Amino acid sequence: MLFFEWFAPNYWPAYNSSPELFIGSAVVFSVLSFVAGWLTNRAILSNLQRVEHRMSVRQFYSIIAARHTANGLALRLLLSLGVVAIGHWFSRHPAADGAVLPPGIAWLCMIIMGVCAMTWVYALVLKLTNQSSAPMAPSGRGSP
Repeated sequence: MLFFEWFAPNYWPAYNSSPELFIGSAVVFSVLSFVAGWLTNRAILSNLQRVEHRMSVRQFYSIIAARHTANGLALRLLLSLGVVAIGHWFSRHPAADGAVLPPGIAWLCMIIMGVCAMTWVYALVLKLTNQSSAPMAPSGRGSP
């Protein structure tokens, strides 16, 4: 996707002229990126084995919460909400030349980053509840 983000604005300025063209080209570049990744990593992928039990959503986000600090999770949440706010602003305010970002693109960005924000909220809540339920050491600084 990084190639798409660099290539499209520099060499194909019409890519954001309509939501259909933007989403269609994003899907095509995503599929091409997936195929290239599969071709380069297929030896590693062929050695993978199935797990016996699926991980629950709570377990998955607990692992994510354990990998990040509470401040890091809060920052990611704020950045996601910031992108949602910027997408909303771009969908409402025209540029200097009178052009408006197609609302479909702005709404797509707002929806995707809104889902990201909800997942960061969930991870942050799990982090804070796990910290509050952890046994306290005599010094009051968490587990011994």
